[in-house]
Amino acid sequence: SPGGAGSHPVHGLEAGSAREAHVSTAEATTLARALATEEALRREAVSAALQGADAQLAQAHARVAEDAETAIGEVRSAAVRAIRQCEAKNARQEAQLRALGDTTRRLTHSLQQALDDARAAE
Repeated sequence: SPGGAGSHPVHGLEAGSAREAHVSTAEATTLARALATEEALRREAVSAALQGADAQLAQAHARVAEDAETAIGEVRSAAVRAIRQCEAKNARQEAQLRALGDTTRRLTHSLQQALDDARAAE
C-alpha cells in the first residue's frame, strides 16, 4: 500500500467514526453532567421555595393565633362588662322590689288599721 496503513480509505473512515464517537460520548457526558447539575439546582430551588412557604405558613399561623387570642380577649372583656352591667341592674331592681315590698306592707298595715278603726266607729 503506497500511502501506508493510515491512508487506506477504510482505516481513515474507521478512525473518523471513532473520533466522532469519542466526541459524541464526551458531549453526552457533558450534557448528562449539565442536566444533573440543573436537576440538583432545581431541587435546591424547590427545597428553598418550600422552606420559604413553610416559614410564611408558620408566620400566618402565628398571626391567626395572635388575632384569635386578641379577639377572644375582646369578647371575654365585653362579656365581663355585660355581666357586671346585668348584676348592677339586678341589684338596683332587687332594691326597688324590697322598697316596693316595704311600701306594700306599710299600705296594707294602714288599710287594716283604717278598716279596724271604721269597724270600731260603727
